[in-house]
Amino acid sequence: MNKICRWLVGQAVVLPFLCLLEIVVSLTAPGYDSVSQHLSALGTDGSSIEWYINGSAFAMGASASLFALGAQGLAPGRWVLSPLLLLIFGASILSNGWFPMGSPMHGLHGIGM
Repeated sequence: MNKICRWLVGQAVVLPFLCLLEIVVSLTAPGYDSVSQHLSALGTDGSSIEWYINGSAFAMGASASLFALGAQGLAPGRWVLSPLLLLIFGASILSNGWFPMGSPMHGLHGIGM
């Protein structure tokens, strides 16, 4: 169990760096303005990077949720609130990738905030 929890915590080091490349990828999108538009808008515009934007949001949310489960498993009975809040935030980011922008489930109605 401890080995699994350590892996769940460790995966959170690599995956977010790979997913943050979506910011760099968004710079290649024609007509996208990072000041006036959400990054999620690229996930619905039918561009060639739509799959990457939605997939990376899903992956970042899954990574945060797995990290929360691993952190709670490494210290059972302690720090219960932090992993719970991170799990909720991870679920909201995961829903950004699963549900397109414009859907009421996109971001789980802002539950992460």
